[in-house]
Amino acid sequence: MDNRFLPTSSPTFSEGIGWIYRFRKMNELYKKPNLSPNEGIFSDVETAFDFSLIEVKDEKVNARGLHKFLGNKREFATWIKDRLTDFDEGIDFDKIVKPHENNKKEYFLTVDTAKHLAMIERTQQGKQARKYFIECEKKLKQPKKLTTADILSLATKELSRLNQIVIEKVESVPTKKMRIVINKIVKDYAVKTKNFYQIIWNRLYKEFKDVYSIDLTKRVNNAKKKGLKKSKIDIAEELGKLEELYNLSLKMFEVEN
Repeated sequence: MDNRFLPTSSPTFSEGIGWIYRFRKMNELYKKPNLSPNEGIFSDVETAFDFSLIEVKDEKVNARGLHKFLGNKREFATWIKDRLTDFDEGIDFDKIVKPHENNKKEYFLTVDTAKHLAMIERTQQGKQARKYFIECEKKLKQPKKLTTADILSLATKELSRLNQIVIEKVESVPTKKMRIVINKIVKDYAVKTKNFYQIIWNRLYKEFKDVYSIDLTKRVNNAKKKGLKKSKIDIAEELGKLEELYNLSLKMFEVEN
């Protein structure tokens, strides 16, 4: 995964959803292997060969289609049984029995196994099939494209992980010590990021306002008008929101430390 699009520090609540869009950006960097024969995996294949007979799906090759492409005159059942003697079921190939079709057996080969079967034929068709599967292997080694569902799942799991870390840290600190710990978190983050102490506090209080719709600055000013000297963290404590403020400080400044 390309770390350029992962957050370098913990996201705030309002920034969290932005991860989804960062993961979408990753989608542009990864190309899913396209193994469709009709896409022209390589350009030097003789057009006389019908590569549409070779079906590659979910990184497996349909052995019956390969048999047709190779033009082997032996019956498929005899041919495939003989060819797979030295290969392991469940590793090199999968076998499916169809009860409703007179127990017809279908074989699905790994690309590497299919390449070896093509080489054994020692025919022009076998040679071209081998080239085809070599190109398939190259494409399968390319990074897989992330679907929208993958992106959303990754974002959800990461946010859930961060939330769990926060819950564990909140539960480990008594309420009476939260003021001291919040101050330490803010101070340490300011030093770490080479920012002014007050700038980090302002970021924390702004996020608190955005998340809980409580303007601590306004409440401090109202207290001043009444002749009361109170800090923003005093107001948060009076409102019973000190734990929420601590929770935010962890998410914003320390959850990854």
